[in-house]
Amino acid sequence: DADGLDAVIKDGQLPQGTDLLRISQNRIFEKDFLSNKAQVTVAPYKVVTSNQDLADIDLSKNYVLKTATGGYDGHGQKV
Repeated sequence: DADGLDAVIKDGQLPQGTDLLRISQNRIFEKDFLSNKAQVTVAPYKVVTSNQDLADIDLSKNYVLKTATGGYDGHGQKV
C-alpha cells in the first residue's frame, strides 16, 4: 500500500512518488481524480458515509454498492 511504500522509500528515492498509488487504492479518490482532474466521464456515483446518505437514495433504482477500499475481484461489492 502507499503508506508502506512511503516508509520504505523514506531514505531512498521513488521519482514518481506514491500519489497515483494512493489515488488508485481508494475508489472515492479515484472517481474524484478521474472526473474532476483528468476530465474523464465516469458513471454517476454517490459517496455514502452515513445513515442519512442512505435515506436520501431512491431505492426504486438498481445500484452497485462498493467499499471505498479493500475490495478486489468482486469482494467488497453488492448488487
